[in-house]
Amino acid sequence: MDSIELNAAMEVPAEALAVLTEISREINSSLNLDDVLASAAALVKRLIDFEIFSVLLLDESANNLYFRFAIGHRQEVIDHWRIPLGDGIIGSAASTGQAIRVGDVLEDPRYLSALEAVRSELAVPLIVQGRVIGVMDIESREKDYFTPAQQKVLTLVASRIGTAVENARLYESARKQAETLLLLNEIGREANSTLQVEEVLRRAAELTKRLIDYQIFSILLADEVEGVFRHRVTVKFGQRVQEKSAVPMHEGVIGAAASLRRPCFRRSRRGRRNI
Repeated sequence: MDSIELNAAMEVPAEALAVLTEISREINSSLNLDDVLASAAALVKRLIDFEIFSVLLLDESANNLYFRFAIGHRQEVIDHWRIPLGDGIIGSAASTGQAIRVGDVLEDPRYLSALEAVRSELAVPLIVQGRVIGVMDIESREKDYFTPAQQKVLTLVASRIGTAVENARLYESARKQAETLLLLNEIGREANSTLQVEEVLRRAAELTKRLIDYQIFSILLADEVEGVFRHRVTVKFGQRVQEKSAVPMHEGVIGAAASLRRPCFRRSRRGRRNI
């Protein structure tokens, strides 16, 4: 515990310190990120009777935050909203690295409504080794609901949860890498076991589903004569389909991936919403 944390802890009631100790023990007992965040929410509830709780993590490649865990938010918000750094109360907390407590969000120009009934908000950055990795956010329908003392408590909680979240993310990333390597090895082994192109591509689609729960999957091969990519394997919602359309080699995301020789993606416009 550094000097800032120590000074803050000295101003926290003994009951809250006991819960903070329990939080440290609980969140460090698992490397499953979902378990870590669920435990954190339940323990924070014992200290601060919030109505809405969320943890958003920073996507450094996109420079925005996404919902990783939430209680009380609409599913649309959880699934689709992305918050650019510096936007809204949550984005401001992330960009400044400072907790933000707002007594009445209706009077704060930074607030962009995710829930119309919300009046109070407390956003605290998750900081690990001086780097912001996300934000813990709680909200209430009552005006001036959160207190300076609760802000200090949540800041202490965030300092503990940040490290646990980072450890769980590293573990999750390592596990996914291991699964990917196993999948690549299996695809390579199966590709060498047959000379049937269609069979190899079909198995690639099946094996990829184990790592990425896609809804639509296609493998397209180049037709240099016509200057297009033609579908060789297409799976839509679990069913093989015969896709006859072709994609011009220099158009769209597929054309960009081919010409740049690297993965390309496009985010749905539906998800570009701010809080």
